[in-house]
Amino acid sequence: MFKVIMGQTEDPDSLDAIKDVIEQCRKQLSKDKPSAGILYGSTEYDSQVIVDEVNKAFPGIELIGGNTCAEISSLKGYADGTLVLVLFVSDTIEIKAIVIKNIAKDQTAGIKPTLDNILPKFKEKPSLGILIAETFTNPNILVLNSGLLSFVKVLRSELGDGFTIFGGGTSSEVPNFNKIRQIYKTEVLQDAAVMLLFAGPIKSKVGVASGWVPFTSPHSLDEAKMNVVVKVEDKTGLNFYIDYIGGAPTLIHPLAVYEDAKQDKFYLRGPFGADPASGCVFCDGEFPKGAKVRIAKSDPDKIIHATGEAAEQVNDLSSNQKYQCAFVLSCFCRRQILGTRTNEEWATLSKFIKDIPVFGFYSIGQIGPYSQGDVSIAHTETCIIALLGEKNG
Repeated sequence: MFKVIMGQTEDPDSLDAIKDVIEQCRKQLSKDKPSAGILYGSTEYDSQVIVDEVNKAFPGIELIGGNTCAEISSLKGYADGTLVLVLFVSDTIEIKAIVIKNIAKDQTAGIKPTLDNILPKFKEKPSLGILIAETFTNPNILVLNSGLLSFVKVLRSELGDGFTIFGGGTSSEVPNFNKIRQIYKTEVLQDAAVMLLFAGPIKSKVGVASGWVPFTSPHSLDEAKMNVVVKVEDKTGLNFYIDYIGGAPTLIHPLAVYEDAKQDKFYLRGPFGADPASGCVFCDGEFPKGAKVRIAKSDPDKIIHATGEAAEQVNDLSSNQKYQCAFVLSCFCRRQILGTRTNEEWATLSKFIKDIPVFGFYSIGQIGPYSQGDVSIAHTETCIIALLGEKNG
């Protein structure tokens, strides 16, 4: 048995809000006891107050969570300024929470010792994880923690390429970046990555689409420092953009990154600034060594259409199979570009995914495969839809 239940509220008072969502969940639980949960919502809520109440209601719960700039759910569709509690109930699937702290100093050093401690507590090796991670190394000056790509690769090296990871970075409205927190069991943290590990008969199907189309020829990324584009062949990152689009880059023109030049698979890195003096371009994610890059373009209509493409992918894949929920991640940058049209992402998605709980949020960075059967990587400016269910359930 594997059940997913949810509560959501727009109540602005932290204590009233968390009591409301807990009561909504209790009505659905009946006599069932949740083993794990995800708690997320606006930075306007007092994180410690809401975490304390969840632990009072469900002692010992394996809880993770964090702040989001906007929420997605089958209860309220697209919303911002809300609080969401998702609870997992199962007598067949083991779910445990882990945390890696101080990731700004070293994104990957804490992974192996954390896994060495938790894995012996499972009856079976985990095959799936839901990850929520800090986005900034310094929230006060908006320095991006760009190491999600390395973080995900190290997780895969420890747990195997068959281990599937879905997730994203915590986020907030721009004025509240310094308020962003992550949640682990009873703790409210900064500079942390938290994850639920699932072991046993868990299955997933994924749909991934962005809406961006590369339009330039491929070029060698000759020098990059984490998320900073220094040289594209013989040009600075900024001059590379100027040659093609006539000026400094914006989010509407991300870089399509090809790790393997022989394949047409790419992920995106969105530019959020450039330094005219050095010519460096600052992007929202890390670059691998030896990559090829192309500039991509899109528009709001294509972005919204891509959400439908991702939903169609899981809709086709899930025919004649039963799934218990859908986990949706869309990018903070997509929301920035769509503006007042952001709710059209949910309107499009909900045409395809019906009759199961849907939960998710707008994140800075999205983690998931290129497509079904691929290994998980760190995307940006992308929509990822993951169906989760119990095998033979």
